[in-house]
Amino acid sequence: MKVKKGRPLRILETHQGKGDATSEYRLYGCVISFEIDRETYETVRKRFPEAYSLEACLESGRDLLDIIWDHKIDAGCPVIVPSRPIDSHMGLAILGKHGCRFDVIDVDPFGSPRDFIPDVLHLLDNDSFLFVTSGEMHYVRFRPHDAMSPYGIQANDSLRTTRTFFRQDNILVIGSWIIETGLKQSVGLYPIFIYDYYDGYSGVQRIGYYVRQQASLAHKVEAAQQIRYDPILRVKSLKCSFSDGRPDVPWRFSDASSETKIREFIVKRINLVSRIVKT
Repeated sequence: MKVKKGRPLRILETHQGKGDATSEYRLYGCVISFEIDRETYETVRKRFPEAYSLEACLESGRDLLDIIWDHKIDAGCPVIVPSRPIDSHMGLAILGKHGCRFDVIDVDPFGSPRDFIPDVLHLLDNDSFLFVTSGEMHYVRFRPHDAMSPYGIQANDSLRTTRTFFRQDNILVIGSWIIETGLKQSVGLYPIFIYDYYDGYSGVQRIGYYVRQQASLAHKVEAAQQIRYDPILRVKSLKCSFSDGRPDVPWRFSDASSETKIREFIVKRINLVSRIVKT
């Protein structure tokens, strides 16, 4: 990840978990994160004993970048967490109220990310990145009908099974929905990659977007062109390629892909998209 304009990044994790991603992210910028589970929250506080209070930072009225420059340490940039476990919806509302903006937002819930997307879009800065993980394994396994209902698809023998949908098509359907949700707010979301990183009972996929705020009509058209209609599922779906040879659409790769090729493709795709939306 390239540091934007030579400065540290402002990074938001809507669902921190045990802090593994936080440790990586703080090498590139200041990380604000939320965690609702009390036991996990306490584990994270012990892992990052030098973490700053979110409430104190917001009350100070200082820009996040000023805080980063003043408090950068050997381990990386500051980690900022609330003084108590907090629900992500509440956390997003607090950040929005204070006018916070981020260069990178990582939405990685235990379940569907759909409910968080509308609020997250308000917090993204221009020329930023949105990472979204669809991890509905628990619901697919124990409540398959509930898991399918938000997508307007009835799984039966004539269509793809529920299990197959969440291994293969879920991220494409939700990926197109995210683009359309952004367009309603004049936010252009341009998919960069799709990553399949778990292929068990139900798949877990991750999608990365380049984000353009206040997208023009031409930019909106460019974003909408990343969507196609799936005649089998009868829903809108995201275009993608299982090869790195087409930078005009996101590459869908897995752990079997070469790390060098992944990096090269993502850089190529970002350069292509950023040129398009800046013209």
